Amino acid sequence: MATSQLSTDEFLTRLATLFESRRSINHGSVFLTQKRLSPQDLPKAATDTPLPPLPPLSQISIPHIHSQS
Repeated sequence: MATSQLSTDEFLTRLATLFESRRSINHGSVFLTQKRLSPQDLPKAATDTPLPPLPPLSQISIPHIHSQS
């Protein structure tokens, strides 16, 4: 298990290699677990410009998906 954090590119490269190795032997599973990102874990630049607030749910239009019977 890695003891230091990987860069995004290195993580994705290793993940792709893992998927390919599982596919080449035609079996196996890959499970990913994601740690929750807390505000204190964010780099300073990421917290400098907060995202605008979302509109209330009553103002959001959600398209309906019609299922075929």
